[in-house]
Amino acid sequence: MNGLKQFVIGVLQCQSAAPSSMCMLVKTIAELTEDQADLLAEAKRLLNVMEGEFADAIRQAQTQGLINSEQDPVRMAQRLQVQFMGLRTYIRAHGETAQVVELVEDLFEHL
Repeated sequence: MNGLKQFVIGVLQCQSAAPSSMCMLVKTIAELTEDQADLLAEAKRLLNVMEGEFADAIRQAQTQGLINSEQDPVRMAQRLQVQFMGLRTYIRAHGETAQVVELVEDLFEHL
């Protein structure tokens, strides 16, 4: 779980230097319409792949006894994905990486 948390923090800290810190997949899903159904489907698929990777990391942490094994890892991954997307928007709006790191710490405490 610490590795996953460090990944999230690392992405959030690096994004402040990027020209657009919003997730390309999220922006693509928000911008495309059914007129570009193939591209929209691929962006959604890739976002689901990321969520699946989160779920796998959560399952592994549950197996190792690092987090509550009674919770559904898929649901936890969904919550993590939503929080991650929201934090990327938050940091873009506020530019406060230190505060975002604290928010990530809070997020992982509640997993």
